[in-house]
Amino acid sequence: MHGGPARTSVSAARRVRRVVEVCGRTRRWLAYLVAAFCIAAAGCTVPSLSPPERSPGVVRLPSLPNVRSGVWSARIVSKGYFDRFGQVGQVLVYRDGSDLVAADRSTGVARWRRAVPGLLRIVSGLLVLVAEAQLGSDAGSVEVIDPATGATRWRVTGHIQQVHVLQDAVYETTCQLAPSNLGRGCTTTAREVRDGRVRWSARGVGLSGDLIGPAVPDVPPGQRYLPVYGDRTEALIDTTNGRVLRAAARTGTSWYEFAAGPVLVTTDHDPPDSDSACTITVSAIDVRTGARAWAHPLYSGRRADGTCAKRLADHENQDRVVIGAGTWIAAATSTGRPQAVDLKTGRPLWTGSEPGIPIDGTDRAILVRRQADAGGIAMLDARTGALRWTAPDPGLSGRSVSWHTAVSQRLVAVTGAVGDRPRVVVYEAMTGRQLGVWPGWLHGVGEDWVAVTHDGRNDDTITLDVISI
Repeated sequence: MHGGPARTSVSAARRVRRVVEVCGRTRRWLAYLVAAFCIAAAGCTVPSLSPPERSPGVVRLPSLPNVRSGVWSARIVSKGYFDRFGQVGQVLVYRDGSDLVAADRSTGVARWRRAVPGLLRIVSGLLVLVAEAQLGSDAGSVEVIDPATGATRWRVTGHIQQVHVLQDAVYETTCQLAPSNLGRGCTTTAREVRDGRVRWSARGVGLSGDLIGPAVPDVPPGQRYLPVYGDRTEALIDTTNGRVLRAAARTGTSWYEFAAGPVLVTTDHDPPDSDSACTITVSAIDVRTGARAWAHPLYSGRRADGTCAKRLADHENQDRVVIGAGTWIAAATSTGRPQAVDLKTGRPLWTGSEPGIPIDGTDRAILVRRQADAGGIAMLDARTGALRWTAPDPGLSGRSVSWHTAVSQRLVAVTGAVGDRPRVVVYEAMTGRQLGVWPGWLHGVGEDWVAVTHDGRNDDTITLDVISI
């Protein structure tokens, strides 16, 4: 979680926060560990926390995967349960163990393969691999790769503790590792995406917030301000020039921080047991004046067992902590209906007519479920809240470790397990028409394809099918 003089690193704090969000209270830890063991036994191992390897270069691969009508398959090593696919033109990029593979969209023929660490982002037709330094390590890196050739355009390494990739620039925070030096010992730098050229550097502050935008590997548009932490202060940094706008002293820790123009929004998702509305406490400060910008609460909605969801997005959606775009996000009302909220003012832009909890979406559409982890699903227009379609309960628990969702402009996919049988259900995003059900786990979705993994083996390999739709 954010804040506090005892902060050890931004990335470490974010990891702790993610664990808290996924696992909930202490009573859920045992169940989570058992689920993780089961995944490993099926051939999907827990991601390694060892320092990233250095890239040995590009390897050309002429071999052809198993190709059937409308499907191509490959055998891959799965080191993460939901490694994200990326698409640039007719190239699909995916992980095979520690390797990054770029394959032809239609045939699966690998154009290149190389060992490169980091989580994938796609911006301006380039691949950005971000590996934040583990606590006590200086092995952080940012590397930008040409998807056509696999060649590195630029790369930086060091004590990189936090990285934000936006469409206008790559923003990184490099810190000295001594906890007493954090804040004053950090430097935040903005770099050009195409060549890594430094636009500006700001000393004494580090990136601390979260981004509102699409699910990875896609990245949000550029924005004027980003949240940063300094010497126990709430602050934003102006991305046009690196100037820091300090608002007020920190009053405690927060789960998430967002910039909505010059308004710094921090959230606390842990209501007291007596709170029946599942309130998310919000602090919204106008950094230009230091005054409170607004004071309207948000709500997370409830699970099927009546407990509060305590989150605003599917926790498996890799670092995506809210659904929204620009300065609006999706949330629930106190009565469990979906709404879109303007973070500049805290006021609803619209409220849905029927009960539902937002679970995923894009800048154009929001996927909701009757309860946060169970029930039928529906698609709403993100601009108006109008109902596009509804579909029956897919019968997949949102609290299962295998539950996952993905939404593109054309397709909606959900995955989960019925007993010990995982399955992927795909719908047409505009109409809700069910397009297919496949055994296995959702591995990625595009505008005209879905990637499904299945048939895990004890040698850590798993079959990947890319299905044209």
